[in-house]
Amino acid sequence: MTQSFRREQIAVQVADYRSIVSRASDLQCSLYGMVSTSPDAHIKMLVLQAAEAIDLVRDLAEDRVRALLDAPTPVSNDQQQEAAA
Repeated sequence: MTQSFRREQIAVQVADYRSIVSRASDLQCSLYGMVSTSPDAHIKMLVLQAAEAIDLVRDLAEDRVRALLDAPTPVSNDQQQEAAA
């Protein structure tokens, strides 16, 4: 069974997920900066693990954006009438 979304709903969700991707990328850059400046090996290890987790979240959000953009949308009445003609 395929779920159908209205285009407006898709646009809102895509914007939200793209915001997540952007924030995750910014945070990941900051974390890698901490790794390069921290003298403590334990902190570096924790920061790298956090960066990897953020990478997974970013990948999931990007996959969701692709799925939403590929999701079917209901056909408008105008399009149905054109198809029937």
